[in-house]
Amino acid sequence: MLPTKTAPEFRYYMHDGANAFSFELAGTITDAAARELEQAWKTASSAALGQSLIVDLNYVTGVDAAGREILRRWYDDGAQLVAKRPLARSIVASITGQAFEVVADSALRRTWRPLHAFLASILFMLTVPAPAVAQFLH
Repeated sequence: MLPTKTAPEFRYYMHDGANAFSFELAGTITDAAARELEQAWKTASSAALGQSLIVDLNYVTGVDAAGREILRRWYDDGAQLVAKRPLARSIVASITGQAFEVVADSALRRTWRPLHAFLASILFMLTVPAPAVAQFLH
């Protein structure tokens, strides 16, 4: 009896920022994964009006025909496909027609802001006298 192979795991994370909405993808983008992504974007895009779409493919290990189709459609609609790792860069290059060397390795816009807010809060508390901070917190 031959061992059976399970489909590679697929995961995605969504990040919403002030100017951009992004997907971070990992695993193999199969037909089922492409349908799931399409539905997730349809839902998210209603709240992301006017925001650019960034698709981070750094942890993608493979893409089937349906996955390539959705990524190409998003790219044609203005999405930015980014990748740093060689495999992901070659996937993006094959989908977009860009040369491997010119595939963007980072997004033009950022979507993750909590760290910035946290650091600003710490800086505020360090620069304001303690009684004023205590009065502000009450």
